[in-house]
Amino acid sequence: VAPQLYYNLACTYALLGETDQALEFLTREFADIRDERQRGWSPELTARALAAVRITAGYLLGRPPNQRGAQRSTPVEGSLLCVAGGVCVAVSSDVTPETVERERRLSSEPGHDGPSALKSDRREKLDSIHHALTALTNACYRVPLELPDELLDPALASGEALTRSLLRASSPSARLFSAASARATIFNPRTWRS
Repeated sequence: VAPQLYYNLACTYALLGETDQALEFLTREFADIRDERQRGWSPELTARALAAVRITAGYLLGRPPNQRGAQRSTPVEGSLLCVAGGVCVAVSSDVTPETVERERRLSSEPGHDGPSALKSDRREKLDSIHHALTALTNACYRVPLELPDELLDPALASGEALTRSLLRASSPSARLFSAASARATIFNPRTWRS
């Protein structure tokens, strides 16, 4: 394996190795986008919002983002640049509205009881991120270019809210509670009857 590959793997883990670190980065990115949005939507800002929502959707679906070394001065289309300790990584996701729709359909099939079986909360999250991805994707790739506030603002808010929700769920205390709940014994009511 080439030394460059080792360097890229090392800097990738150092920057976004833990899910909660990546979600904190995304939370800050959403806040920056929201602040810049006050001056109005631009094609570049819409593309950044789409990249952030796609990465968040990837975390919701259990698909970590793609990461590769990048030049700090050279934006990579469809990616967010993450810089820490002088190292720059382009972070992206291949999740599209169609990917989320497939997950929604697969998870609602009768007899599907795998790890992605839908609960109402997960269904709401999938619906929300699907709408956000659709609005941002349409805005980025529509000809002629249209950037309607009434579609993009809710899409940004949905992505930011889902990122915060995923961050709360990935916190050490949430993971501890989840592990404890999984180990909890469920007693049959007849056990307690005489």
